[in-house]
Amino acid sequence: MTQSLISPTEAATLLGISRRTLDGWRHRGGGPRYHKLSPGRAGRVRYALEDIDAWLAERGGASTTLPHALVPPHGGQTGPLRHTTEGGGA
Repeated sequence: MTQSLISPTEAATLLGISRRTLDGWRHRGGGPRYHKLSPGRAGRVRYALEDIDAWLAERGGASTTLPHALVPPHGGQTGPLRHTTEGGGA
């Protein structure tokens, strides 16, 4: 099984949070599971879409594979995610 891997910036965008927030979660042992592709402190980190989906499902969040746009609440502030349909309804 091949996993689709995305960058931390792409993962943060998908989750509706800042890259800094995602990095902080990772450093504190939280957030979605990640894969380190090269050794060392500056090693490349990637996230599997399947792991992000599983992490969201554990928290009752929306799936990244659903045909909905994830929209951060309160004009882009970090926090729980909500999703909307393409028509803009909540």
